[in-house]
Amino acid sequence: MNNPQLYIPRWRLVCVLLLVWMVALLSPHPVIAQGAVMANPTPTPTPTPLPPPVPPTVLAPADGSLATIVNAPPLAMPALLWTQPESANIYHFQISDAPGFSTLLIESDTYATTYTPTAIWQDGFYYWRVRAGRKEGNKATVWGEYSDIFSLEKLEQRPR
Repeated sequence: MNNPQLYIPRWRLVCVLLLVWMVALLSPHPVIAQGAVMANPTPTPTPTPLPPPVPPTVLAPADGSLATIVNAPPLAMPALLWTQPESANIYHFQISDAPGFSTLLIESDTYATTYTPTAIWQDGFYYWRVRAGRKEGNKATVWGEYSDIFSLEKLEQRPR
């Protein structure tokens, strides 16, 4: 041998290979060479996402109703009420003065199945809808479809 520093005795090489083979044999996880493919890998189960909640059923006010100081005292501001669909735990509602919701007066999330506006609206026609969602921990909320659009007329004065 010309270069004694590169010489590795055969017995040492055999010992190293034997040690690697024993570690691979006794390891609970198979040792796979980079780029190798296992014959039957166990797939990691993917959780099936739950379907979104169905739209809530609007309970009040009735579609096309008139809100006055008589039926929504003291300022003719009605409470909006809806049902809680199965698996829903959060709600998103929109209130607009346009039937197509091109302008939104209020858009908010709530955990309750009711909402009473805190600002006084001008007299006129208003439209609203609500949808249910399911929020689990810090995951994104799964939203369902909106309910039907309901309308109401707000009239602060007593009807004649």
